[in-house]
Amino acid sequence: MKTLKVLGGTLLVVLMSVSLAACGGDSESNDGAPAAIEGTWYLKSITWYGWKNNQPDKSTVYSQKTFGDYSDTEIWTLKKSGDNLILTKSEEGDEPSTYTLEKVGNNEYKRTGGSSNGNDKIVFKSVSAKQMEVEYYDNFFRPNSTIEYSYSIFMR
Repeated sequence: MKTLKVLGGTLLVVLMSVSLAACGGDSESNDGAPAAIEGTWYLKSITWYGWKNNQPDKSTVYSQKTFGDYSDTEIWTLKKSGDNLILTKSEEGDEPSTYTLEKVGNNEYKRTGGSSNGNDKIVFKSVSAKQMEVEYYDNFFRPNSTIEYSYSIFMR
């Protein structure tokens, strides 16, 4: 009888530890935006790429700029709205613009609203509490048109 109590207690401890481990949270959700995306992000660096065969050509860098400290040159404020995101973008010298980022794939969004014609694609490559890497494709969804540029942004 004593052996059964010890085995039962051991089994209970094992089950509880497994169930607690299974309840751990993810830093990223597959059904919506990355968990750490909400907040205000400041530009750290930006790289403009060329295009080849209607795809970004990362071997062709047109321009690259890194800011010694995070800059007020471009500020993004992001909020979740279901699977979509609301982006308020401030660029130095311009009034802020608000856009809806409509989810089109895993961490991929189509920018609409504001001054956008709904052709831009934004891909959140990585998002943590302190850094976000974004790929931005200008005119990606425009039919029968040459894509003008893409760029990567590192923000915090």
